[in-house]
Amino acid sequence: AGCQTQRGAQAEDPLAGAVGGSDANPLDLSRKPSPEAYRSVIVGELKLMDGDLPGAIELRRDATLPEPDSAYRRVRLGQLYLKTGDVERALEEGEKAAKLDETYLDALQLVAVSANLSGDQPRARKTLEQALKISPGHRPSSTLLAEILLENGEITRAERVIEILMLREPDATDGFLSLANLFRDRGEYEPAIRHVGHALKRDRRSIEALELQIDLLYSEGKFEE
Repeated sequence: AGCQTQRGAQAEDPLAGAVGGSDANPLDLSRKPSPEAYRSVIVGELKLMDGDLPGAIELRRDATLPEPDSAYRRVRLGQLYLKTGDVERALEEGEKAAKLDETYLDALQLVAVSANLSGDQPRARKTLEQALKISPGHRPSSTLLAEILLENGEITRAERVIEILMLREPDATDGFLSLANLFRDRGEYEPAIRHVGHALKRDRRSIEALELQIDLLYSEGKFEE
């Protein structure tokens, strides 16, 4: 489901697509990479492609030394730590980046994901709420916060978080489908069917939505309706 963040060292990067997002401010030097920082990121990516994760971490860690006030470098290093499963160091780098720039969404997302993976849901939730005050409907923050809220039984608020996200993305359906899947997994078919309906209003030809609708109706014994 789209609202879920995978746990574990081998999980897909939960920050994928977040770096360099719409929150980037070219006037903010803590976010804007220097030519040297950009080069280190590119070389680090090449090392990752070769399977040299320790080498990529060493490169980014060394590259941070001459620019300790670069929130961009801190976030990129923290992401690599997260890929290795070193949540503690990832959180440390995220905190340093957020301290340098408390409105930097990539830094706040790194803190929230790391805190959540370490079991500190209150810290993750507080950070995500801070991010959404800065940018209502921020996708990575919205999906993780919705997951945390659902895990704690705050269903109405989780739905509201996703609804705000979907309002900001009028062509998207994945948020509704994520909620539908989550409710289905909980055995709550009526809200699941409702959210599939929202998705189909936006895209009546969505194969994923249509298949999920059939599955839900069948589970409810309403298939022939």
